[in-house]
Amino acid sequence: MEWCDAGDLEGVMHALAKRGERMPLPLVCHVMSGLLAGLAYAHQATDADDKPLGLVHRDVSPGNVLFTYAGEVKLSDFGIARAAERLVSTGAGIVKGKAAYLSPEQARGETATAQSDLFSAGIVFWEMLAGRRLFAGGETREILARIGGAEVPRPDRVREDCPASLAAVLLRALTASPSDRYPTADDFARELSRVRRQEGLDGDAEPFALFLRQTVPPDSRPASRPVERTPALPASEPGPPSPLKIRRSWRVALGIAAALLFIVGGAFAGRWLLAPSKPRAVPKSAAPLPEPELTERNAVVSLAKTPEGALAVLDGRPLGFAPVRAAVTAERRRRRALRVTLPGRASYDANIYLTPAKERRISKRIRLAPEMTKVPAVDEDRMVAGRRVRAGESPYLPNGLYRVEDAAGAVSYLRVGD
Repeated sequence: MEWCDAGDLEGVMHALAKRGERMPLPLVCHVMSGLLAGLAYAHQATDADDKPLGLVHRDVSPGNVLFTYAGEVKLSDFGIARAAERLVSTGAGIVKGKAAYLSPEQARGETATAQSDLFSAGIVFWEMLAGRRLFAGGETREILARIGGAEVPRPDRVREDCPASLAAVLLRALTASPSDRYPTADDFARELSRVRRQEGLDGDAEPFALFLRQTVPPDSRPASRPVERTPALPASEPGPPSPLKIRRSWRVALGIAAALLFIVGGAFAGRWLLAPSKPRAVPKSAAPLPEPELTERNAVVSLAKTPEGALAVLDGRPLGFAPVRAAVTAERRRRRALRVTLPGRASYDANIYLTPAKERRISKRIRLAPEMTKVPAVDEDRMVAGRRVRAGESPYLPNGLYRVEDAAGAVSYLRVGD
């Protein structure tokens, strides 16, 4: 088993919630792309004869999305996964998986499909964007009832910087009917990729690795963490008891003897079977940042009032995502170039000076203006997003999607910027 040294999404979201922060949009999309790639691989798995296994994960949740400090995203724990060819009935009325991440059909006790996994992935997507649970609180039956109705607040209303196009991608995955969702995880991933390019939300492993080291530093994580297993949740009506009961004492004795033999054999094989795999070396590009402490040669740069999720870069070297506090080497009378960037916004550039053994606080609120694009002149007056644009006028508009209405009332849409 591969060792994922940066923990799981549940731990990252918990760390962000304690600080009152949310994951930057480009990194949310990066995590979702990795999650969907893992689901696509599982759903398309075949046996030795290239026959589809029909594998369904059935437990897509933040605790099963793992990270490495190299910025990789892994989907784990197929412990309750179902293959169509080898489905074993667990009795009527038994629901597998964590209650808050079930699909509506699973909440009704129906058979899980690949579209069920996509609904669960959509819940994870929504929670990363919003920074809170989607179906939380109350008794299990209440949670299942809310899931059954697919009561989902629009993410672009929960989070102001979420584009409407990204919200539309997510909401399709969270529709109540499986037939209205994406046909496959690949289709979900392709639509997400298209919107990422359109909205400038591209992100890769390197900034995500930096984000992980800032959010959950290696020295802050425990050496090992027990994995909690959620028991099966009873549905509204329990199934009938199994007619198979062991009544003869010799069968019980035989079972105990077999268990003892298994334990004795496991004692000899334990070292080889259970030995943890050797952790992979982290690339130099993902090396941990120095601790933000003052020394005779270091200074600390802190930006607390930049827009949430903006990337701060000093002399071409990433410092971290705002709010950020990082230690850097300082030299007197040396001018340093600071840049703050956020997708879809014009970057902020400034020159600063650092003094050894002192902290340089960027206390001014940095406001990143939306990127503007000049719109070609129109041949007649039109209403663009409620604003009248007269014939021959070529205004500058913030990048985005606009509703256009001509004098006759015909409606079209204009994409400004790439």
